[in-house]
Amino acid sequence: MLNSIITIAGKEIKDALRDPGSMVAAFLYTVIGPAVVYTLLTILPGANTGTINKSIDIIGDAPKIISYLKDQDFILDNNSPVKVTLPDNIEETLASGKQSNISIEANMSIASTTVGALRGALLSYSNLIIEERLKEYDLTPDYISPIKLQIENSAPTNFINQSLISLMTLSFFMAIAFTGMSLSIDMTAGERERMTLEPLLAQPVTTASIMTGKWAASMIMAMLGSAVTVTLLTVIFSVSPSAETANSIQFGGFTALKIFIYLIPLCAVFAAVQVAVALFARSYKEGIKST
Repeated sequence: MLNSIITIAGKEIKDALRDPGSMVAAFLYTVIGPAVVYTLLTILPGANTGTINKSIDIIGDAPKIISYLKDQDFILDNNSPVKVTLPDNIEETLASGKQSNISIEANMSIASTTVGALRGALLSYSNLIIEERLKEYDLTPDYISPIKLQIENSAPTNFINQSLISLMTLSFFMAIAFTGMSLSIDMTAGERERMTLEPLLAQPVTTASIMTGKWAASMIMAMLGSAVTVTLLTVIFSVSPSAETANSIQFGGFTALKIFIYLIPLCAVFAAVQVAVALFARSYKEGIKST
């Protein structure tokens, strides 16, 4: 019986591979999910939390502020998309105890991390001035900030990580569902429409062996689709410079192997359901509608 199952499964897979167009259409769904994940990693504003581009363009003259920003690893670049405008005589204004405004103009879709780092640096510089002013009156920063809040994020992952996990899960389901679906329909409803199912049933092979072989062929195709998706995601997380965004997602080779093993039972279930549903269809078109 085992030999019969292997023979039937091999025959169905060979027949499927003879139709390149059908295979390309089936495996197309294994690429869509990883492509969306890669897009999220590289295009989503603020997704790249790796090395921050600290180039800024400063308009105005303030040696102390400029020196402080350079100490914070900021680079002066006239072509930078982040424009910092310093008012005239800003350092004299600050030294006299008055307040001064600093204007930052930037395209936040491409420079949000730079602006965030710059804002933090300028706030630190402002705190230094506050400390100097308080020292004149023998006061400490605690005098004007009596309460210090400490907020901890209890969420397991941030928004980007949640989106990545959802997309990756959807990618696995798409790979399993669509790579085996075309074969499941073709070797049941398709054979019935071509009138090749009856001759197969007339062979000296049990019906259970035939159906098990078809189920095994569909499961193998689903496993191949899962392997392609898992491999693509592994490559994306290993080569994408923005993959550090998913700091709570570890997607290396060993993790990919474990995920693939976990997906095997799901491939078996999907294949069984698709073959069972398509078996009751009278034509390939009806099988597509039913599955």
